[in-house]
Amino acid sequence: MGLFLGATELSTGGGGGGGFTKMNKYSTSRAIGGDTVIKQGPPVPLTVQANRPGNSSFVTVAYTDSSFDADFSAANAFVGYFFYWSDPVFGGNTTNVITSSTANTGANSTFTINFSPNAVQSMTVGNTITTYAAPITVNPATDLGLADGASIAYFMCGGGTVGPTNNHSYTGYGGRIIQGTEIITTASTNLVLTPGQGENQVCVSNSFSSTPMTESTITGGLTLSTADGSRQAGFRTSTGDGNGTPGSGVNGYGTGGGGRGYNDGAEAHGWGGGTRQSSNTGSYPPANFNFQAGDGAILLFY
Repeated sequence: MGLFLGATELSTGGGGGGGFTKMNKYSTSRAIGGDTVIKQGPPVPLTVQANRPGNSSFVTVAYTDSSFDADFSAANAFVGYFFYWSDPVFGGNTTNVITSSTANTGANSTFTINFSPNAVQSMTVGNTITTYAAPITVNPATDLGLADGASIAYFMCGGGTVGPTNNHSYTGYGGRIIQGTEIITTASTNLVLTPGQGENQVCVSNSFSSTPMTESTITGGLTLSTADGSRQAGFRTSTGDGNGTPGSGVNGYGTGGGGRGYNDGAEAHGWGGGTRQSSNTGSYPPANFNFQAGDGAILLFY
């Protein structure tokens, strides 16, 4: 079935209306869907295990129980990832790129990451370093075969959300959605694609932390963001009636969070879905939970 941009149908296979015959989908490594061309890795939080003074280029870290991903257990699995570290004098963040990492055996195992440039601020035991994958780079000329002045269409969904912490009766919204067509002025200029990340709420022994959702963006040759879109199709519902009916999103993208027993955890990783607030049908909140809303996606038609 095609996706619709105004009155123009975008075919997801050969042929189709609007003159677009090909489609590429981009998302994160944890998003579901077999037709993704390129996936971007999710953020991975690491906990500092040994004090490291300022002006250092390496640090000993470990996964938290909830963050371990087997894809990152091999040596140098974090090469190319980056993290931000604050300057204690001038403020702001330095972008530190990981140049090597040692192998590890999983949650709570200790390993070392090396990075550049040196971290000005000291790192102490218990500090959290959140690593991020580099954006996806697409060259319209070499990767898509487009020429200057070619048309391209897009469909973008941002990250979904978890139900609000101040009202446990409601579930999360689906990701914001935008769609349209653009002209590629200079085909040799890269498009930098960053799929949105779904909101994550974690509680371990009643200690709560959260990572907010992010929008899907395209920069470089085009400037687009799902921040300019709408969640109208992915409205949330209430868990109070057992199983509410959430918004269905657009063609399965950006669905709202469901009631109890619906659209939770890994099930929400498919394209910007919201998630339910509680995994416990009894008392709320449970002492331990990990709610992860769906990551967004970027579709290009050409």
